[in-house]
Amino acid sequence: MLFKKLIHHVSDHAIRYLSAYVLILFVIGLWPFNFTEKNNAVISSTGGLEIARHGTAYTALPAGKLQDLKQFAILVDLTTTSDGLDSLGKIFGYLISQEAENFFLAQWKDGMELRVRTERNAGGMIFGADGVLKKEERAACLIIYDGLKMHIYKNGKLIRRDNRGPLSFSNWSREYPLVLGTDANGRSQWKGVLYEAAIYDRALTSDEVMRLSSPSSLSGLSGHAAERQERRSRQPITDSRQQQASGKGEIATQPSAARNDSKGMGSSSPSPRPRSTSSRHRSPLKGEGFKEAGNIIGPLIHYVFRPENTYETEIRGKKALGVRDLGKGEPADLVIPEHFAPYQRVYLGWDPDWMKRSSDWLDVAVNILGFVPFGILMIFAARAKKCLSVLVSECLSEEKKEGFGLPASRVGIKEENPPVSPFMKGGGFEGGLLAKGGGEKDVGLQDRKKVNRDTVVAVVLAVVAGFVVSFVIEYLQAYLPSRDSSLRDLVANTTGTLIGALAAFWLVSRRKSQLC
Repeated sequence: MLFKKLIHHVSDHAIRYLSAYVLILFVIGLWPFNFTEKNNAVISSTGGLEIARHGTAYTALPAGKLQDLKQFAILVDLTTTSDGLDSLGKIFGYLISQEAENFFLAQWKDGMELRVRTERNAGGMIFGADGVLKKEERAACLIIYDGLKMHIYKNGKLIRRDNRGPLSFSNWSREYPLVLGTDANGRSQWKGVLYEAAIYDRALTSDEVMRLSSPSSLSGLSGHAAERQERRSRQPITDSRQQQASGKGEIATQPSAARNDSKGMGSSSPSPRPRSTSSRHRSPLKGEGFKEAGNIIGPLIHYVFRPENTYETEIRGKKALGVRDLGKGEPADLVIPEHFAPYQRVYLGWDPDWMKRSSDWLDVAVNILGFVPFGILMIFAARAKKCLSVLVSECLSEEKKEGFGLPASRVGIKEENPPVSPFMKGGGFEGGLLAKGGGEKDVGLQDRKKVNRDTVVAVVLAVVAGFVVSFVIEYLQAYLPSRDSSLRDLVANTTGTLIGALAAFWLVSRRKSQLC
C-alpha cells in the first residue's frame, strides 16, 4: 500500500521533483561556487613568493631558451609548509601536466623528487632523496646533472649522488611554460615560500656549490647581479619583443612580460611601473647565493622574489603581477594572476591511474548513486508529459476502480472497444508485457513489441538528459579551483542515470505483476 501511494505521488509530481533534483545536482557539483577565487600566490614585502592552496605562477610564453641542454643545475631556495601527503606537490616545473612534462621538481612527504624527460625514458626519469624538506624549515636545494651523474645538495651538503650515464633532452617540447606551485593545469598544489629559483645550462663545481651556499654569499645581491637588475628595471620594450608580444595579439606587457600565444591569454598593457624598494632598507635573506657570486657564470633562468623585481601587467584582460627573469638571454618573465587562473584549463580530464586508488573508486560510486534518482524521475516525468507508454499511467489511473491494478482488458480478457493510447494505433501496449499466456496471442505480440520500443525510447531520452546535465556541471567545474572537470565523472553520472531509468521500469512492472 505504501509503495502504491509513493508511486502515485511521485508520478503526479515528477516534473516538480525532477526540477528540484537537477537544482540539487548543480549545487552539489559546483559548490563552493568560487569562480573568482583569489590567486594565493603573493610576494611579501620582505621577500619571498608565498604559495598557498589555489596559488600558482607561470610564464605566459614557453621558455624556449631551455632547449638543447647537455647539462643543467636547478636551484631553489624555499620553505615548505606542506606535509606532502595529499599529492606530488609541484614546486617548479617546465610542463603542462605530470603526463606532459620536460621536467618538474616536486615534494612527496619530506622528500624532493626531480622527474625529467629523456630520449631513453619519455615517461620521465626520476631522481630524488628523502628527508630533504622539513616543514617550516628553510632550505637551499640544488640538483645537478654533469653529463654522467645526478647530484642533490641541501644547504651545500651532498645528500645523494647517482650515476645515470649520458642523457639526451632533445625530445623536450618547446610548447611548455615554466610553472611554480602547481602544474600548468592548476593541479598538484605545493604550499610554501619560494625565495629564489634558478636554472643553469651547465653543471656547477663543488667550489661553486659551496660558494653559493656559504654565509658570505647570502648577504644580498652581488654587485654584478644588482647592476643587471637595475639595468633591467630601466630597459624599455625592444622592437623585437614588441613584435613578438603583439604579433599574435595575446600579451604585451612591461619588459619581457610573457603571453601564451596558443591559449588566448592577455592583452596589451602600458609602460612598466616597477615597484622599487631600496636594497639598503631590506633585510638580507638566507639562500640569496643563487646570484652571480664571484666568477660564477649566471643562470639561464633566474627569479628573485622581491617587490623591486615585479611590475604590474595584465593577463586575459585581468590584473596580474609580473616577475622579471634576471637570467641570460631572452627573458622568461613570470606572471601571477590576481585571480586563480591556471595556464591551461582542463576540460573532461582523464587520469589513467585512477583505478589504482580506492578513493577514486569511492568517488565513482558516489557519482553513480547520485544520478540514479535522476534517471528514475526522468521516467516518471516523461510519463507525466505523455512522452512514453501507459505502462505506469494505466496502473495509476485505474487505482480507484481496480485497486491499483489494470483493467480487465489488459490481462487477457478481450474487449469489444479497447482503449487506445494517444501515441499508438491499435490501443495500449502494456498488455503484452503483463499478460501471462492468456488473451489474444497476436495482440499480445504486437503490444510486446510496442512496449520494447517505447521502453528503449524512454530510457534513451533519460540517459541523454543525464549526460547533458552532467556535461554542463563538469564543464563549469573547469573554472572552479577546488573542483576537477573529469571524463570519469561524466561516464559515472551517465551510468547512474541509465541504472535509475531501468530501475524505474523494473519496480513498476514488478509491482504490476504482483497485482495483476
